[in-house]
Amino acid sequence: MRIHFYINFVRFVSNFSVLLIKTIYLSTFFFKSFKVKKIKKLKFLNLGNTTYAKMLLKNVVIIDGAKIYLPDYIYEIDTKDSFAKTTNIIQLWDLGGLPIHSEKSIHSFDWLYDLRSINSTISRKIAISWILEWVARYGSGKGPGWSIEVASKRAISLVENKDLFEKPPFGGEQLYNFLNEKVRTILSRTLYLIKILKPISFSSKDKFFIKMAIFYCEYFRGAETKILGQFIQGIGRESKRLINKHGEIDSRNPEELLEFLVYLEKLRNYGRQLKVYGAAEGSFIDVSVMRAAKTLKAVRFENGRLVAAMGSDGGSEPYLNVLSSVEYPKEVIRDGIYMGFCKLRAKNVTIIADVSEPPKYDRRGTAHAGLLSFEFASGLRKIIVNCGSGHRHDSYIERQNRSTYAHSTLELADQSQAQFIPVWPRSLRPEDKMFRRSQKTTKILMEETQKEKTLISEHNCYESSFGIIHKRKFKLTFDGQNLSGSDELIYSGFKNKKTPYRLYFHLHPDVEAWHLETNKSVILKLKNGETWLFTHKGGDLSLAESAYFGRGDINVRESKQIVVSSNKKKYRELVEWKFQNQTSRSGNLRDIGLENIG
Repeated sequence: MRIHFYINFVRFVSNFSVLLIKTIYLSTFFFKSFKVKKIKKLKFLNLGNTTYAKMLLKNVVIIDGAKIYLPDYIYEIDTKDSFAKTTNIIQLWDLGGLPIHSEKSIHSFDWLYDLRSINSTISRKIAISWILEWVARYGSGKGPGWSIEVASKRAISLVENKDLFEKPPFGGEQLYNFLNEKVRTILSRTLYLIKILKPISFSSKDKFFIKMAIFYCEYFRGAETKILGQFIQGIGRESKRLINKHGEIDSRNPEELLEFLVYLEKLRNYGRQLKVYGAAEGSFIDVSVMRAAKTLKAVRFENGRLVAAMGSDGGSEPYLNVLSSVEYPKEVIRDGIYMGFCKLRAKNVTIIADVSEPPKYDRRGTAHAGLLSFEFASGLRKIIVNCGSGHRHDSYIERQNRSTYAHSTLELADQSQAQFIPVWPRSLRPEDKMFRRSQKTTKILMEETQKEKTLISEHNCYESSFGIIHKRKFKLTFDGQNLSGSDELIYSGFKNKKTPYRLYFHLHPDVEAWHLETNKSVILKLKNGETWLFTHKGGDLSLAESAYFGRGDINVRESKQIVVSSNKKKYRELVEWKFQNQTSRSGNLRDIGLENIG
């Protein structure tokens, strides 16, 4: 009963906060839009994709990695803005049934970065049409896109991509002045909104985006350099609270940390152009960027992608490029634990395992039940992966991908390591599911000998239900040719010898697999020419279907998974498994299909 009360309270606060934001935004009608003064012009970083922009001109929109085809029948819907109606441009706002994440990106005006990357007459025409139609439909605070984060990102996108509005478009000076007046109105009202919300916001993430948006709006209205420097220092202090001294954030989501790094790196760049103290070497922003960069570079593979765990899908290309541009740390990152992920590396083989203690509360409902799951790569090629978050799809897929069976770890009695409770007891909608764990603990031990590196970790997520502790061991040889491991069930209470279990090893879609039933093994062939052999002792081996979402786009890639399940006739509490490289290193290996790597 106490749990349901807490969950319903969270739901009420969430809905009430959105209503409060819309109410405050409506009150900004009484404020006048600010006038733009002559200011020092900054060179804004362009995170747009020219390829995506060219596809957009052909009515194919790439939003948050999702490829959306704009159909012709949208022409039948009457547009509310007179200019948008005369251009006959298909409107994004007529699309329905989009995932929540994609809808947020659309209302954040992320598509402006792609249009700015080509900055042609057609791209400016599309930008004008979509912005004016958005003002006509949602400018009064109606509809979606009115959270603090989305409203702040919308203001940032308009300021950073103002190059699209600096040249008079095809319609002449009259339309140019009309558009800029609308942009100033959006920015001024957003500025008043977030200034009112600033003292009553409690989330560190919301405070961060509020201060970011204030800086951009004040820059646009022509604030003095000294004042802008004070805003940058304030953002730096907030980033220090958001990213701790170890370069970690509360959600432990590498992709979310990457987003914070990109915003901070952009701000550090602009601060140095303005020559203010807040972005100098050793400042709060500079330190936060360095800390985040070290963590992110530690939890990424040789192909540049981040580990697909705790809601991460590996990161988008523009953001990963910003991470690569940060020249820190210059020394080689050693094996160790970074933001709860343990990294082991030998030659060209990399292992990243999730070994952190579970969060006590997951307020946003995004954490994953994938403790002791791991990803395994040889060179640029991933072999063992997690399925990914699936948040770019519908909420049902996202909910399923948070379960234990979507991770390369052990699942006991077909139950996840955590409880998934509906946010509203009477609601069965997948998007209303919330992730919750009771207070659990993990143990970690790292050792190194002359021949191999060892990682031993255990968790007690199943102890309260079954009286069982899961212990997993990794052994990686220094030549990178052998990865051996074991999964053991340790009984801490009443011993039940027949508790069923499954071990999942999800394979990357580019890995070809054959199950050899004669010697109970699986042959794995990579596109770089390597061949690996999987063997095991204990349990029944099978090769099943799986799916992979961890490339930062909406494409669902079919894959396979190795499943080792408990044997009813001869039940074993210890399962040993091994990946062994069968390829001769003397041969010339040729990698193919690098354009789809990830």
